[in-house]
Amino acid sequence: MPKHILVRLAEDSVDPACFCRPCLETIARISREMNDTTEILAEVRRAILANQLDRGREPAPDFYLDTHGNTVFTAAYHLRRGTCCGNGCLHCPY
Repeated sequence: MPKHILVRLAEDSVDPACFCRPCLETIARISREMNDTTEILAEVRRAILANQLDRGREPAPDFYLDTHGNTVFTAAYHLRRGTCCGNGCLHCPY
């Protein structure tokens, strides 16, 4: 995914913020087809929401509980947070 798109997704707190493989492939495809960042983000929002609704599920949550009951934050959460906390988080994209 182009870095400038990733940064804008995090800045704009895109909701839904799903970064599963199908959604990432959709973002990459749209980024190759369009040039204007604002238009790309609008199309990404539509495509991700449509994809999630087609699968009949709610947007991805910011965290889940692992098998030990620990809270694990998602990559989407970390991107919206905007910085690395330095704790070695499992899904840290930084």
